[in-house]
This record gives sequence, structure tokens and C-alpha cells, in this order.
Amino acid sequence: MKFELYQTKELLTTHAGLAMIGNILPHTRLIQRLNKMPLPGIINPQISNSDCAVGYIGIKGIF
Repeated sequence: MKFELYQTKELLTTHAGLAMIGNILPHTRLIQRLNKMPLPGIINPQISNSDCAVGYIGIKGIF
């Protein structure tokens, strides 16, 4: 996958950044790596590590 970024006079919304982040994340294998990380003292987490991280990345992509 190749992305080409360049400056333009067009106005882009934050949704454009979220779309790019959403396309890049599966190629990083970040979700699988985060879910393999155990947390001390938590045997069965209710919310996965990857869900927390992807939510935070999405919020950072908007701002």
C-alpha cells in the first residue's frame, strides 16, 4: 500500500485523516500485538488492549 501526501488548497475534513488511519492500521499488525500483551492482575479483560488503543488513535486523528 502506498500513500502519496501533498499540499493542496482544498479543504480537508478530519474524516480524511480517519480514513487513512483506518486503512493503515491493519498493515501494522498493532491490534494483534496489543491483544497478546497480558496485563498484570487482569485475567479476562472486559475491554481489549487494542480497543483502547484504536479508540485513542481515532480521537487523536480527529484533533
